[in-house]
Amino acid sequence: MPQTNVSDLSDLGLIGGTPASGNFASLALADILQKELDSGRTASFARARQSAIEMMADEPCDLCEGTGTRKPIPQRGAGDPRNGGFKCNACDGRGFVRPDLTHYPFEVENVQEFTTFLRGCGGFEIW
Repeated sequence: MPQTNVSDLSDLGLIGGTPASGNFASLALADILQKELDSGRTASFARARQSAIEMMADEPCDLCEGTGTRKPIPQRGAGDPRNGGFKCNACDGRGFVRPDLTHYPFEVENVQEFTTFLRGCGGFEIW
């Protein structure tokens, strides 16, 4: 999907303005998102993102420092099973975890639902 920068959003009235302009901004953003959905770019982005995520290598676990054994709670770091350490609950003792990005899904349906929300919300603010 093409990148949209903050000045573009400001020019469209999507950033700043008055509470009265909120509904216009919501409808304008809904129109932009709907065009992305209709063009197939959103679905294409979702597929490319998912493919990239699937190809990501696991990362060493931060909690046990990649050893699979952690220190007693509340401590962090590599533990010694002979000295109070136990199987790491973050990586299930494997020493590796999936990258953080894998925990944040992107689905075309969410974009469509947000677009529908924008059309009916009458404007909103993010604080």
